[in-house]
Amino acid sequence: MNKSFTLIEILVVIVIIGILSAFIIVSMSEVSEKAAIAKGQAFSNSLRNSLLINLVSEYSLNNISGTVEQSLADGTAVPDNWGTKNGTTYGGPVLKSNTSCVSGTCLQFNGSNYVSLPFYFTKAQMESGLTWSIWIKHGINDTNSGHHYQVLTQSTYGGGTYERAGAIVISNKKACFCIYDGSSYRVPCTNFATDDNKWHFIVVTISPISPSPNLNLKTYGDAKQGDSINSNQGGDTAYMNLMVAQANGADATHLNYTGFVDDFKFYNTFMPTSQIQQKYYFGLSKLLLNNSIALEEYKQRIGELENNLANKE
Repeated sequence: MNKSFTLIEILVVIVIIGILSAFIIVSMSEVSEKAAIAKGQAFSNSLRNSLLINLVSEYSLNNISGTVEQSLADGTAVPDNWGTKNGTTYGGPVLKSNTSCVSGTCLQFNGSNYVSLPFYFTKAQMESGLTWSIWIKHGINDTNSGHHYQVLTQSTYGGGTYERAGAIVISNKKACFCIYDGSSYRVPCTNFATDDNKWHFIVVTISPISPSPNLNLKTYGDAKQGDSINSNQGGDTAYMNLMVAQANGADATHLNYTGFVDDFKFYNTFMPTSQIQQKYYFGLSKLLLNNSIALEEYKQRIGELENNLANKE
């Protein structure tokens, strides 16, 4: 005898199938989400490892042999935490304590002291791509657009004159990158003043563009892109080593830097904006932990960073 299913039995079966389907959908969703997270982490790790591979030198300034709040003796080593290119102090920059710095200890310059680094970047290296990053704090209240305070500088010397073959400078109250293209200076700057005596994260990137050997130069202030210009680098002449807070051939326009510096790095590739934003966030967190910025300022800067991210700036 045939037995048919009752309406209730059919409804029960439908409910069971629906529940099982929901579990399957949820499980598949979780698998997809985990796969997406894993893919994102893999990309992040790949990006980080790529930048580490391309890191040339790193100066955290946290393991300098000296007494905090005192001037360093001439010839004090400024260790390269990544390679072997240790810097050397001259004129007695002051080693500052962690509460004055981004992280650990940092250096304060008064316009007559500096650090010499035992290397430079050639024209060929620039044409392959570079990134320089540094934290600075200064209060140079100088609106003379002809004055350029040298934070990080490499120069060439030829025919009795010095030319800036790449320099982070303070010009007209803004942080800029200065490069000589063989006939004139090209100077992309941040889009805000950096002379408010607060810590700012300055990054410059150099990337090759067509036709070779043209370059694109970008300057970032606190992870926000400022000017972007195209240029080229002047002839390969007699390069001079990189200097921190000192202008090779200082004159009435190229002046020595006065202020604080911390945690500067050099890469032989151009850094993407997302990585610059990440490094700025980490630096802000260090400043807060160091009690170098107030909680309100930290929240304000994080809010500005989130706004930049939302606007893809």
